[in-house]
Amino acid sequence: MAVTYNIKGTTNSSFKVGKQGTGTVYAGSIEANNLTATGNLNITGNLTVSGTTTTIDATTIDVKNAFRFEGATSDAHETVLTVADPTADRTITLPDTTGTVALTSDISGGTQAGSFTTLTSSGLVTFNGQIGSNFVPSANATYDLGSESNQWNDLFLSNASIIMGDSKISMDSSGDMEVKHKSTGALRKLIVDEIHLGSGSNKVKLKRKGSGNKLRITDASDNVSDSEMVDDTSPQLGGSLDVNGNSIVSTSNGNITFAPHGTGAVTISGTGAITVPVGTTAQRPGSAVTGMFRFNSTTKRFEGYNGVDWVAMSPYPNDITTTRDGDPVQIQPTDLGKIT
Repeated sequence: MAVTYNIKGTTNSSFKVGKQGTGTVYAGSIEANNLTATGNLNITGNLTVSGTTTTIDATTIDVKNAFRFEGATSDAHETVLTVADPTADRTITLPDTTGTVALTSDISGGTQAGSFTTLTSSGLVTFNGQIGSNFVPSANATYDLGSESNQWNDLFLSNASIIMGDSKISMDSSGDMEVKHKSTGALRKLIVDEIHLGSGSNKVKLKRKGSGNKLRITDASDNVSDSEMVDDTSPQLGGSLDVNGNSIVSTSNGNITFAPHGTGAVTISGTGAITVPVGTTAQRPGSAVTGMFRFNSTTKRFEGYNGVDWVAMSPYPNDITTTRDGDPVQIQPTDLGKIT
């Protein structure tokens, strides 16, 4: 049967209802300075805690859906900490450090005023996402991409450019690389010690010979001698040869030969003059060849070699003039004895 007690006005600080064991106490409300439950405490309704500090000494707290934080101001705005419906057991570990938890909007950039330096206590950031905006440092010429000991692997670019100071490395419409001034488009210098054309054993090396200013061309094993620098012994010009006031010279007393093909001829155009070799009689070539032509500074006359002798080809001041077959013939005293 039901027994109802109306207990009030007692001076006792505590009382017992029933005896040790199990039972149920029904009450509209219970007020107590300290309420202790030595076993399990099941609350089927809402639990409201009005104190400033709530201490829960437990290893695991099971929450059905979400934590809701009111904040410092009691109003209609709260922050809810919730999770997506898990499909397996998950664990999120907070690092042993002081800081602010970064949101995904802070990491991806955009208009959010947030940033991050490290996401783990070891300083390692593992980033598997995609960047949807420019990747710009916060200061100019301050930060590096990689380091001497930790270098990036491959760098994949489209047909865009790499800007280094005032120089731009880019690819033209044919797929060839260009190095130009980033603003004016002027070609820039490429300073290297050695250039390899080709790859593996099928390549040619271009490099400077010793400390001089000569070009040396070798094969992949550096076996080609300096005398084999030029493979094409008959190079052809695609346009005019402009020596820009310089000379075309030979080395080791070598000849310079102009050899037109077939009935072609060597033509020297212009309205000025051509300068031929000038020298004394003693400076005539030791091994003269038929057709040689020069100005003799001793006799003051142009002369040519006819295969036998050097013969005069111009008048000489104060020479002996006579007539033969109606044509004037100018004879120098040194020519006497050679006329037939």
